[in-house]
Amino acid sequence: LKNQNSFEKTQIGDYLGREAEYQGGFAMKVLYSYVDCLDFGEMEFDDAIRYYLSGFRLPGEAQKIDRIMEKFAERFCIQNPGVFPSADAAFILAFSVIMLNTDLHNPAIKEERRMTKSGFRRNNRGICDGSDLPDALLDGMFDRIKENPISLKEDDDAREKVEGSKSTSSVGVASVTNGLNTVFGNQYKEIDKTREDNFRKEQYLMVQNTESLFRQRRKQKRASSGAASAALTTTNSASLPNGISSVGGGTANTKFVRTIDTGLRDEYVTPMFEVTWGPALAVFSTAMESANGALSTSINSMSSDEELNLAYENVTATTELCLSGFRLAICTSGLCGNDTARISFVTALSNFTLLGTARLLEHRHIRCVQALLRLAQEDGEILGETWEFVFKGLSEVARLGQVYDKMARGGRRRPGAPAVADGADPEE
Repeated sequence: LKNQNSFEKTQIGDYLGREAEYQGGFAMKVLYSYVDCLDFGEMEFDDAIRYYLSGFRLPGEAQKIDRIMEKFAERFCIQNPGVFPSADAAFILAFSVIMLNTDLHNPAIKEERRMTKSGFRRNNRGICDGSDLPDALLDGMFDRIKENPISLKEDDDAREKVEGSKSTSSVGVASVTNGLNTVFGNQYKEIDKTREDNFRKEQYLMVQNTESLFRQRRKQKRASSGAASAALTTTNSASLPNGISSVGGGTANTKFVRTIDTGLRDEYVTPMFEVTWGPALAVFSTAMESANGALSTSINSMSSDEELNLAYENVTATTELCLSGFRLAICTSGLCGNDTARISFVTALSNFTLLGTARLLEHRHIRCVQALLRLAQEDGEILGETWEFVFKGLSEVARLGQVYDKMARGGRRRPGAPAVADGADPEE
């Protein structure tokens, strides 16, 4: 694998990232032997990653990336003692470098949303057992990655070959050139477009997987080192210091703490939410509409009591999950300033209440009413102009209350009995 170029780089990466049980552990032994053949001594960290990834294409599966980069971090720390306090710090920084490379050179990311030096420093804050890496070290990596992206030699050669074929096609007689461009120009454009789409998909998948694994690693590390502090924060949330406030909306055993904005909202959360809120709304709406608690008569007659109980439990669980998704999406859209998403989610939630439609309300519709009112009560500061739907819901609830009172008063009289005069005894 190290000295031959006849193997396909994507298949090499996929094989090296195999789980320990694959082929009786042989693939894992190949990974360890392959990494032990590489010399990272006295290399800059990003140059070592560049050299390491030049032999294969990094797979898109998070677990495979984990195994491949974990062995790299271990090997680098052995050959470069004193650079990092532990292999875990090198492992986290390796993922951060991969994310930086994708962020800086992915054509799908707008220029104003690309990572900055300060953002790169912030992402790697506290990875060395709670301490920070030197800013000069991180800034040097940032500059080198920005000037020279990490990529496979085969990809670079392919791009140069395509560019060379384009330049060669422009030489010759003008009429012949125009004719060739007419015949083959669209084909070259399609090839370029396909390669660009594949590149974007691969880089986007890599970003998703690496960011997910990166966050999991940091969460596990924080959980193991700060369990006692977290328990103290939960029990003493009523006496939080100035600048920190408890945020409602969780379960009885969960406390959310709002601190100073870390900058992740504008750099990561907002772009990710802009991409996902539309599909999320479709999923929640479809699931809520499908969670029909009123089973048909034919199904009731054909199903046993146990099956009916399971069906109702499934309906209830689906409804609660969708309502939780609606609430979190509305809160996120309000915090990110996405008015379109906020209006869309609140409108959908309001429509599921069926208030003002003169239709029979089921349990799920009543739960939607309760969720809308609870959202206004606990997180009303982020609703903005969508308070209109809350007021409409309150008006309909009040109207239904009046209708119920009238029906209750009318139901006290026997059908066909004459109206009772004011001051007369109803018993008589």
